[in-house]
Amino acid sequence: SKALGITKGVLVLDVPESSPAFKAGMKGTSRSESGLITIGDIIVKVEDKAINKEADLFEALESFKPGDRVR
Repeated sequence: SKALGITKGVLVLDVPESSPAFKAGMKGTSRSESGLITIGDIIVKVEDKAINKEADLFEALESFKPGDRVR
């Protein structure tokens, strides 16, 4: 994601259409047929914890279980 100019947070790459995240409106990154990249959502905070890199996201999510609502 740093190659795309994202210096803070974690870029969402894929959001399965059957997932609660998709139903909540989360968008993944995509590439058009012509090769243009559409940047997906960038997670910068989970509850009150700042997210600057993947390790931060994994640590923040450890206290949740599948089905929990995360803000």
